[in-house]
Amino acid sequence: MKKDQLIRCIPPLLQLMYKTGENQTDLVYSAVFSGYVDAVTGAELITNRQYRTWRWKPISLTPGGKVLKVTNEQEAVRIYESEFGMSLKGSTLNGFHNEMESIYFSPDEKELLVAKDGDVIGFTSYSNALPQKGKATLSEKQVLEKAVQFMQPYLKQEEKEFYYILNTDEENPNKYEVKFVPSVEGLPLVYGRCIVIRVNGFTGKIIGYFQVLDQKPAKLPDKRKAISIDAAAKALLAKPTELRYIYPFINGEKLAKPVLVYSINVNDINALTGKVQE
Repeated sequence: MKKDQLIRCIPPLLQLMYKTGENQTDLVYSAVFSGYVDAVTGAELITNRQYRTWRWKPISLTPGGKVLKVTNEQEAVRIYESEFGMSLKGSTLNGFHNEMESIYFSPDEKELLVAKDGDVIGFTSYSNALPQKGKATLSEKQVLEKAVQFMQPYLKQEEKEFYYILNTDEENPNKYEVKFVPSVEGLPLVYGRCIVIRVNGFTGKIIGYFQVLDQKPAKLPDKRKAISIDAAAKALLAKPTELRYIYPFINGEKLAKPVLVYSINVNDINALTGKVQE
């Protein structure tokens, strides 16, 4: 297709969201795709072995309001084993404390529990995340269900709506990672505030959990003043757009010959000014 025909392909690949930076929160149209579209069909193409998703999906949850407190190594062991279901096989957890957080770790450093101001905010079990041969047995739907089931008890009462992304780990395709960001004014609030849950695709075990949900921004841009998604697509395509071949991995498959694509800028578009952010 010609470049001017690309305008019909881009809007479905954009997502309106809030993004927090160091000093402010912006309203942007985020280019939630790989940057490559088929030059004939306009379909998005992923240029690596592992298929991944950039688009955030909404989900409603039922918060339990449970808070886990830890003040010493013995409590850390109890929480790690009885609360999170991770066996230390008779080992202990040693504590390291600084101004930011407390870290409890096993002697071999394969098991970690993290607390902030005495509240448990995460853990990682490297021993339960080792790569395994073959394809993971859990579907993405089952992985999401496992993640939701795990995290709901620890959500605060006001934390009822989130957006999520589910992908395989780049280094370990048998390990899934689900990221949750808050839904604010019906849009995802991305960067700085998230819950990350990692799931073993074979066993279904939660092998990693980390949550940092700080205060929501006091001031948000007015989403009613956002430009149209078509105007955002036009602004994105005003940046250099090139024809090129990609090869050999596309959408997780190895192809016999290169595919002709348009390479498109994937920077965010400020939804209030229409300017593409550098």
